[in-house]
Amino acid sequence: MKPSAGLIVVLAVVGVIILLGFGGAWLYVTYRNLDRSLSPVVDELFARIQDGTFAQTYDTHTTEEFRRVVPRDQYQALADACKTYLGALQSKTLQQFNFRGDMSGSYAFVAYAAHFERGPATITVTFKKAGDRWLILNWNVQSPVFQQALAQAACPHCGNPHGLGAKFCPNCGKPLTTDESASADKAPAATP
Repeated sequence: MKPSAGLIVVLAVVGVIILLGFGGAWLYVTYRNLDRSLSPVVDELFARIQDGTFAQTYDTHTTEEFRRVVPRDQYQALADACKTYLGALQSKTLQQFNFRGDMSGSYAFVAYAAHFERGPATITVTFKKAGDRWLILNWNVQSPVFQQALAQAACPHCGNPHGLGAKFCPNCGKPLTTDESASADKAPAATP
């Protein structure tokens, strides 16, 4: 007896649903395992920033590749900026992750939406597996708090802060000095 076309379609749909279910479950398990493995490392880094022992992590928590391109003083400068401008890490939520493994090793990328004492930030870290540990291959913290701390003036168009030497507003993109304002400064004053 030959199966009907309707039965074949039903079996195909059920098969796709099962595959999607397993795929979704695998992604969720991977997500949770990565977060359980990597989140404590990120928490430790920020705790060490606050307790003054962050400099020690340069040799113990970073890869050789990282140390070849990021000098110790630059690594410490990022920590100092975080402590000075952001304060202590209050909370973080994993927003994005990516995991890959190849002949050169296992790598994980994580991005956290974070909240610090003085404002929000995005923490991104790329890790490389070394034995049973995850080491930092790249580390970055972005926050509007940094921009505000470095700002020297406000944009005349949108009011957002910008650096003293900026030619264009980093928020709205408009020129910070216009030909009209420059020529108005040079125009002779009207006499009554």
